[in-house]
Formats: sequence, structure tokens, C-alpha cells
Amino acid sequence: MVVLLACVVAATCGGCKGVAAVTCPGDRLTFPRTPLKVTPEGRFYDVNSNGKADFAILHDPSGRLDILAYDDGEDGHFDRTYRLSDYDALRVPHLIVMMDSLPHRVVAPRYAAGDWQWFYPPQKMISPFPSMSITTFNEILGGPPLGGLTEHHYDREKRQFRNRTIEQVYGYRFGWHRRTDFVVPYWTVGMMYLNPRPWYAWELARAKRAFDESHNKVSVVYVGGSSGMISRLGQQGAVEALDQIEQLCMQVLYERRGAVKITILSDHGHNFALSTNTLVGDTLRQAGYKVRTHDLRELNDVAIEADGLVTCFGVHTRRPADVAELLLEKRTEIELALYQKGEQVIIRGRAGTAAIERRGERFRVVMVDGDVLRYEPAIGDLARRGKLDADGFAADRDWLAATADHEYPDVPRRVWDTFHGLAINVPDVIFVLKDGYCAGSEFYARMATMYSTHGGLNQVNSDGIVMTMVRPLDGPLRSRDVMPAIEPRYTPNLPPRVNEQ
Repeated sequence: MVVLLACVVAATCGGCKGVAAVTCPGDRLTFPRTPLKVTPEGRFYDVNSNGKADFAILHDPSGRLDILAYDDGEDGHFDRTYRLSDYDALRVPHLIVMMDSLPHRVVAPRYAAGDWQWFYPPQKMISPFPSMSITTFNEILGGPPLGGLTEHHYDREKRQFRNRTIEQVYGYRFGWHRRTDFVVPYWTVGMMYLNPRPWYAWELARAKRAFDESHNKVSVVYVGGSSGMISRLGQQGAVEALDQIEQLCMQVLYERRGAVKITILSDHGHNFALSTNTLVGDTLRQAGYKVRTHDLRELNDVAIEADGLVTCFGVHTRRPADVAELLLEKRTEIELALYQKGEQVIIRGRAGTAAIERRGERFRVVMVDGDVLRYEPAIGDLARRGKLDADGFAADRDWLAATADHEYPDVPRRVWDTFHGLAINVPDVIFVLKDGYCAGSEFYARMATMYSTHGGLNQVNSDGIVMTMVRPLDGPLRSRDVMPAIEPRYTPNLPPRVNEQ
């Protein structure tokens, strides 16, 4: 999300209107962004920009866009054709593009309408919770547990906040960063939120260049500018981001004559809601808590972990149930509060309280007081299909299948993992905000209006995608399932003895 460096640049330039003073490099993809024409036969392009179609991607008898056709003489007759399906996935390079913030509910209708048909159908990928880039991509690439759930998090051992945002300015990289072949220099990330269109186009060109120069059979590139496009431009930003990803795919296919496989995947959804920043420090202080930035020692000491203008935040406290009750009562923009209580993870809201319990690889949802998750129909369906045991536990995968399209997808596994190994320093209470609100610093909020954001537990915050040319996939998937499903050859290319924390 919006990073401190971006704000410094914005302030230096006099705010967002002055961002043009920071010149965007000129690198751009060269393939046409849109076809010259679209017919029932396929899509026709004018690659050399002389007004004539000289390349096409054509439908095969099944309806997939599978045939690359080159009209070298520009006389209306194809001189060369190549079938994408003729190439063995294990014998050609595989480009995996990790996109920040592309929701499944935006991609799937475009695919159904005829776009992207050289891919197999896109599948929903449910993010971990919080639905953030660092949690999801770390899971996808098999990185070690994160230091915290956000870049700016409270470190219990050091008893102070650790700011990974600032550390990245000076060269720090997360474990999942080190497992990619391309991540833009960190100073450019802020520009992609303040002036997203030119910087996103530049980033895509740089990602393609990294793939062209790679000697690896599997190349993983991370493209973060799509998040800036959506956060700053909302639904229109998502449309434009997808158009340019299509341009990237077509240029790679065109130049390599189809001898390549491409996978597009994203980390989480986006809510497309104009979001107001919310701060809870005064509410806690009025109730007698001491809001601190370091050295939590006393019973009423709390530290608020709010980073990046997203739809969740955390509180470190020795009184999690009391803090949850207070903020749910006083702050109507808060939807849910989650915390551990013994062997349970508690989920509280105004509609009641639920508890998540685990037994091996089976989970159950106990409705302590009301159906806060509105899971009663899903539980009833699991019971009718014989998936619940006598104690109400169901297999991990059955919960995913039963709730993937629910308002709150895959809650048992997701919230359990949040408090059991997703990160080293997890807040004692995690609060989920209603869409239309976000949490982060006042400074960030002054620098950028958020026309869309993410982070929460519900469907619109959580629905990432996986769309691949490798093989048909059975969805939905969790983030940890993605790489085994699409690329058995993937092994991270890590420097020796690297410290990933």
C-alpha cells in the first residue's frame, strides 16, 4: 500500500499535483494495447503500426485462442502459424506474473466474455488473513514466517515497532522478494500510488525485460503497480491494469512464437469503496489505556498496529477481550474483532460471537452467541453431505469448498493460521473494518485518497486469481496450493546463507 517514501516524494513535490516533477522513465511495452479488429475467427493486430493486420491469435475448433498466425507479407494470408497447445509445459520457459490486487470477480467476467482465452479458466485464490500482499505472496512462494502481519509492526522481543518500509528504502527485502526474479526498486513503489498510469506501464516493461534476460526455466516477476492503479482509480484502474497485462502477454507470445507458458496470479481482492481513514487512539485513551510505541509493560499499555490504509488493524494488549469489547461498542466502523482465548480463536461482532477450534486437520465453528459469520447455511450443507463428524468438525478442504463463495470465505483455516504461524509478532486483537473505512497514519491519508482498498476477511477483500496456460486447475485454491498446482519445477533461487527475516 501507500508507503512512507511515496509520501516524502509527494511532500517534496508539493502534493500529488506536483508528482509530474518526478519524471517517469520512458520504458514501455511496444505491442499494441488493443486489437486492430476482433472477428469470430480471432483477434488481429497491427504490430508494426502501419494500419495493416500482420499478426493474429485465432480460435481453435474448441473455441480457445490457441493459434498464433503471422502475416509477414501483410497480404491477408498467413505465412506462419504456431499452436500454443503444441508446446510441452515442461520444455518451455514459464513466466509467472504475480499481480498485486486483481480481484477474481473482475477477471472472471472478462474471461467469460472472450478475453484471455489462451489461458485455462481463471480460478479463485483465497488469500490468507489479513488479505495483504506480504502475507499472500509469502505463502505462495513458501517464504519463512513474517516478522509481522504488516510492514510496520510491533516487535515483542525488542519491545518497539519495526519499520520494514524504511528498511526497504535501504535495501531490505522480504523472504518472498528474494524468491522472485524481478521486483522494482523500492523508491518507485510510492510513485505507482501517486501517479500510477505511467509508472505501471514502465514497471510492466521492466518485468518483461527481466524475463527476456533470465536463463531460468521458471521466472517469477512481481508487478505492484496494479495496486496503485486500483487504489487511486478504482474500478477503472482495474480495467486498465488488465488491459496492459493482456498487452504484456501478447508481446511475450508474439516474440517467442508461442514457445512459452504464462501464469497470471494475484494476492487478494479489492473493495472498490472510497475509504475514510479511522483512528482509535483517542477512544482507547478515554477508556484509560496508555497508547505507546514501545516498551509495553503495564496492564493498560497498548500499541496500535495500523499500516498502509487497509481494512484491518491490530492492537497489542494484555487485555484482548476487553479491548475488543470496547472498540466494538464505541466504533461503529469496526465490523469484527479476532483474538485468541486458550485453544480457540474468537471472532466477535455485533451479531454475536463465534469460536474456531482445531483437531488435527479438521476444524469446527462454535456459535457461542449468534451467527456472527452467517455460517449456519454452510454448516447445514456440510452436515447434509456427511462432512461433519459427531463433534461438528469438518475437514480443512471441505470448509474451503463450502465457503469459497461465502461472504467470509474459508474462515476456519485462515484465522487459525493468522494466530498460529503466519507471522512471528501477531497483534493480540485484530480488528476488521467495514468497507468504506481504512486504518493507517494520518500522514498517509493526507497524501492519497483511497478509492479502493483491502485487508479484511470478507469476499471482496479476499478473492485473488490464478490463471495459467500450463493446465486446467480445480478451484478454489489457497495461496499455499498455487505453486504445486502450476509449477512443479519451481525452486527458489536464493543466495547462500541469506537471512530471510
